[in-house]
Amino acid sequence: MQQRNEMPEILKIKRAKASVRIPNLVSLKELMREDKEQELTADELPKEGYTQQKLTEAWMDFAYVIKKNDLDFFSTLSSFLPVLEDSGKIMVTVHNSTQDGDINQMKAQLLPFVRKELNNFEFDFDIFVNKQQAKEVAVTPQEKYAKLVEKNPLLEDYRKKLGLGL
Repeated sequence: MQQRNEMPEILKIKRAKASVRIPNLVSLKELMREDKEQELTADELPKEGYTQQKLTEAWMDFAYVIKKNDLDFFSTLSSFLPVLEDSGKIMVTVHNSTQDGDINQMKAQLLPFVRKELNNFEFDFDIFVNKQQAKEVAVTPQEKYAKLVEKNPLLEDYRKKLGLGL
């Protein structure tokens, strides 16, 4: 049997004007069989323990990797950090279904990265949408003005004194 580090034997086939080099098929089959033998099962993968701090660091490492290509997703990841609960479950709380969808869409890239960083291949998380924690965002000029008046009630007095409409 061939050593794992050795390349398969190359056969040289001559054709009319050119020669072609192809790997010996028997050698390739042996390499494929050896690779299958070396694959780890789910039970054999590492499952090291981790702390909230390590979890947060791994999460933010991924966020910074993604920042170059997707600033919006970076913002979502850095705003909603995972929380290691007493039960051992990981929970990420977001404010709306859009953020939930964004994280779920990137979960296929996020999980392997964090699992490798934590050296725990059982790592997974659940997402909870908490609409009550969502900040009300002022969109219209009237909503923006109402927010400003909440912060500074004198603003309404000045508007009336100056005869400004809204």
